[in-house]
Amino acid sequence: MLPSSRLRKGPHFVTQDATITDEGKRQFLDLVINLPEQRRLAVDSKVSLVAYERFVTGETDAERETALKQHLDSVRGHTRGLWQRR
Repeated sequence: MLPSSRLRKGPHFVTQDATITDEGKRQFLDLVINLPEQRRLAVDSKVSLVAYERFVTGETDAERETALKQHLDSVRGHTRGLWQRR
């Protein structure tokens, strides 16, 4: 994907970008794309799929609905965490 986009490692993107949380924990983003005006786009694939798996394998509508809500909450929480690290 990136080679065909003409983006170059360094000026245009970095991989495995490490950041330190307020708690002192080191976290890694898979990819950070540098955008104009000092903006950055974080790409991270570490979202938990446990609730999604329960959604896919749920036997009743109620089980699937609960699991889907939990999955969406997980994705939103992960996104919030990434946003706060910038």
